[in-house]
Amino acid sequence: MDYQQALHALGQQWQSLPRGSKDSHVENLATAYGKSKSSVYTALSDAGYLPKRQARSDAGQSKCDLETAQTIANLQYQGDRQNDKVLLPLGDALGIAKTNGVCPPDLSLTTVFRVMRQHGVHPKQLRQATPHRSQRSLYPNHVWMFDVSVCVLFRLKNGKGLRAMPKQEFYKNKPANFEKIANERVLRYLVIDHYTGAFFIQYYNVPGENWQSMFDFLCTAMQRRDNDPFYGIPKILYTDKGSALTGNLRNFFEQKLNMEIIQHQAGNPRAKGAVESMHNWIERKWEGRFGMLAISNLDYLNQITYDWTRDYNAHAILKRTGYARSSLWMKIKPEQLTLAPPLSVLQQALSSKTHSRTVLGKGPSIVWENRTYYLDQLVKAGAPIRIGERLEFCFNPLEYPDIYVLTKNANGKKDAWQVNYQADECDENGVRIDAKATVIGENPQSVPDTITDIARKAMNKQAYGVDTLVEVDKARKDKQAKFEGIDPLADVRENLKDIPAFMPKRGEQKEVKPSYTMQRNALSFADALGLIAQKLQRPIQPQERKRLKTQWGEKGITENDINSIVEHLQTTSNVTAIRSA
Repeated sequence: MDYQQALHALGQQWQSLPRGSKDSHVENLATAYGKSKSSVYTALSDAGYLPKRQARSDAGQSKCDLETAQTIANLQYQGDRQNDKVLLPLGDALGIAKTNGVCPPDLSLTTVFRVMRQHGVHPKQLRQATPHRSQRSLYPNHVWMFDVSVCVLFRLKNGKGLRAMPKQEFYKNKPANFEKIANERVLRYLVIDHYTGAFFIQYYNVPGENWQSMFDFLCTAMQRRDNDPFYGIPKILYTDKGSALTGNLRNFFEQKLNMEIIQHQAGNPRAKGAVESMHNWIERKWEGRFGMLAISNLDYLNQITYDWTRDYNAHAILKRTGYARSSLWMKIKPEQLTLAPPLSVLQQALSSKTHSRTVLGKGPSIVWENRTYYLDQLVKAGAPIRIGERLEFCFNPLEYPDIYVLTKNANGKKDAWQVNYQADECDENGVRIDAKATVIGENPQSVPDTITDIARKAMNKQAYGVDTLVEVDKARKDKQAKFEGIDPLADVRENLKDIPAFMPKRGEQKEVKPSYTMQRNALSFADALGLIAQKLQRPIQPQERKRLKTQWGEKGITENDINSIVEHLQTTSNVTAIRSA
């Protein structure tokens, strides 16, 4: 009897076999024909001899839902260290959850694992990298990536050259040993061109990263060197926030070299993966040779490093490009290569300060060191130049006496506008003349409108509801009201509706007593006689003068008295008959 016949015979009697003996029959059959028990059971099931298992009544139900699984996973996840070392085991996290009533007390760890993986909240799943997009640059010197790393294997001991740092003496559990040799540690400064992969290295014997060594390194990297095509000022410098590139040093590169500084988010080494990978490559390809070299001082270390760097840039093929780094960098176009001035000039530029001056209406322009800098070209280019306001600018060490005018754009970043100095000219007689001035009698050259001028003209046209400035002038001459359709008293009328009715207040009436005291404004006796003679149209007689003096001399004669005196003198010559009115 072959296997299939024996299998069929067992299937025929399957239902009549005593309870508990079926498994032994399967085992005997499997042994006789060299099969496994599981394969015999599978064959019986496929042939239809075994009854189908009934589904559990609680199928599809679980004691652990998504919220419970996520809470248990989070108890462990939030306690993990940044180096992905797990501090709290998942079993302990489950125990904490049970004790706090987060989940049923009989919930198994296997069930928790299954639900976590099903919903993507298992701790191993949470530690996976987040999705990201790669970055690209456009041409050589478009983006340089900068980073500093410690030469972890060696230190430069005075008088004894480069010395190894044994692992048993220098590791994380012995920080005091690192402090002892802080001034002997060697830092590796590295910059890499993102487009071509060309790089430049320099070592510094300093305790930690500082702005002096960073300035020296970056400016040295920009210099043209013998037999090394990698140089120039990059358009963008990409670094991390922990670098010393802050404050005045950052302003120097941004404002005076017109270089954009981008600092990526802390704790995101993938952002500058090119320079991070190159650090690792340098440790393996270059620093692995240090143990076979007698390096006595820092200058010698940088000299042999420079030789190795040139060799590597010239011969090592970058896989993603198919070119050697130096060969690809040589494809840079003239407009993409900005040459750096000598290191001494850059050091002088670093010490210069930012200045500010008020924008004058002439031109418009600003005056600095008795030089007039005209800003009309900047206004045409759309720079936010406003007459009467302060304008920041800085000395341009590359093209003295030219300057860089600094303005803020809509994004809050500073834009640097180069302004060339145009010296005053002299006429044939040696008289200095303003190069921008218009000759009297000739058509004046138009001056570009500033942002304020453009806004002012637009507001004037809006006020009169017209389209041209000519119509604005006509409306002003015709005394046309501004803002037709807008009632300037609308707010007053609206506010009057809310004024409450005021009741008059009781007060005490004051009685005003008339004053009977009148002040006499008497004329001098000579002035009074002159007026009297003028009204009589004749001279005053000596006898009349004497009598007037006797009667009016003490109390004086007022203008009201003169009319009465003239009237009586016209009717009688007897002065004694005259009485005051």
